[in-house]
Amino acid sequence: MRAAELVPGDTVATRAGTATVVRVAPHGAPEVVYNLRVERTARYLVGACGAVVHNSPCARAREAAEAAGGSIYKVPGTSTSSGKPYIGRHNKPDPSRTRSSDDGRDRTQAEVIDTYDPSDVMGGRVKEQAAIDAHGGLDALDNKRNEIRKRPR
Repeated sequence: MRAAELVPGDTVATRAGTATVVRVAPHGAPEVVYNLRVERTARYLVGACGAVVHNSPCARAREAAEAAGGSIYKVPGTSTSSGKPYIGRHNKPDPSRTRSSDDGRDRTQAEVIDTYDPSDVMGGRVKEQAAIDAHGGLDALDNKRNEIRKRPR
């Protein structure tokens, strides 16, 4: 998506996970910009929040880059049979559109809270476990197990 096409409410990837667009406004007069080419990547972090940008003019390349991302997501308690939120991991960027299950959790209401590289399965599990811990652990969630077993102290 071109930056000019962003609207309030859109979600963008950042160094820390995601951020929601609050406002879109021109930033002064047009300026000269440069297209960077860095070995092995076409994605860059920009701005104070580290927004992820892609310099490819090809729509298919942008779509492929988006499709390659995995997501850590939260299903609200109003969309689970237990009434507790659920933290999950999916190898696609939007679980509300591409993840389905008959486990009583309505993933159409899922909110992406982090992203991961699906080729790094352990990295995804670590991020999912961090989200489980950050949201109060198994007692506070509809999750049935930890993603990474806790070691006894």
